[in-house]
Amino acid sequence: VSRFRPGDAAGRSSFGRCRRLLRDDGVYLATAPSAGLLLWVPWTRLARRRRAAIAFTGLRRDEAKRADLLLAGRLVADGALRPVVGARYPLARIADAHAHLARGKRGAVVVTTAGTAPATAAPAA
Repeated sequence: VSRFRPGDAAGRSSFGRCRRLLRDDGVYLATAPSAGLLLWVPWTRLARRRRAAIAFTGLRRDEAKRADLLLAGRLVADGALRPVVGARYPLARIADAHAHLARGKRGAVVVTTAGTAPATAAPAA
């Protein structure tokens, strides 16, 4: 992988906050466009450094999405990609998971189904 690509699939971060994390040739990917990001995309394309981009993944071919998932799996297995998981909740506690996000906690919230990992966050107060 030639470039580090931090991204934001949940709309909880911004290019402005993440651009310092990028290598000079890096690209920040977001799946949810915002007004700020729409302004950054053309500006950073001209600069050719630390670019901002929007990935409309639903419009991509299945083969490309499959290749991306395989690459992400390899990066996780190699330790090059470390997702930040803030908490895990079983599906039965989905309301607590939403409350966790509403409190602005850091990291992704993972909702598990039967037979998977137990919750790692305390119940909402």
